Amino acid sequence: GATKERHTTLVQYSAPAKPKKGDDFNDLVWRATDWAPQDDVDGDGGGWFPVPFSGKGDSIRAMKSFGNYLLIYGRWQTYVLSGLNEQTWTLRKLGDYGALSNGSVAEMDGLVYSVSRQGILVRTDGTTIEPVPGMEPIRKWLKDKIDDVLNTGGDENDTSGDQNWFLRLWSHDGYLWMALPVPSGNRTTLVYDPRSESFWETDLP
Repeated sequence: GATKERHTTLVQYSAPAKPKKGDDFNDLVWRATDWAPQDDVDGDGGGWFPVPFSGKGDSIRAMKSFGNYLLIYGRWQTYVLSGLNEQTWTLRKLGDYGALSNGSVAEMDGLVYSVSRQGILVRTDGTTIEPVPGMEPIRKWLKDKIDDVLNTGGDENDTSGDQNWFLRLWSHDGYLWMALPVPSGNRTTLVYDPRSESFWETDLP
């Protein structure tokens, strides 16, 4: 109900890591109290903050650390957190494109790409978010593929099939690769070239 929905829009963070002089950072031991919203012996404790998604039933689908930013993706919107600590953090909305899951987010050549629930491959530099050039010709095709797998009949607000979604996006050799499941159990592999702003489908499984 309402409590569950609130929990799915909260970002929880731990106390900042503060190794003692001479300590190896890799040897730090995290404690449950590091996540508590209170001061600990080394300074600030942990806590949480809500992400004000406005989409119906929206929730956090992915997060990506990117330079000085933390990108927070909902199904239909993306927010960005900037700043050095709780006192300087700023949370702002990037735009009305989100991500399907952590697996549908990839970084390449100074930009972060994601596949949104609307069937759009988008990119961001942490200040703006927009569809990639060359997206329009395949937008309906990709949206139909997503709808087929999620069995929503084109209703973007229907999230009943989200747990069955296993789209994967990754970068390799200057290209973005997208593996889309299809109802038959096979996969369609799509490749995007940012230089020529073009997509093509491969015969890879």
